[in-house]
Amino acid sequence: MTEKERYMISGMDRLLRKFNKYPDDKEFTVEEIIKASNDVYKEIWYYGMA
Repeated sequence: MTEKERYMISGMDRLLRKFNKYPDDKEFTVEEIIKASNDVYKEIWYYGMA
């Protein structure tokens, strides 16, 4: 597995964890999803995959 693939998998895992903490019937706006995605990107960029 390449480093790029590891980052992609880590990012998806972190993004899903952000949404899994809410009840199943919670709906999200596109803006909320984009913000969460950007937050995950920043976390990986600044802190790495650890």
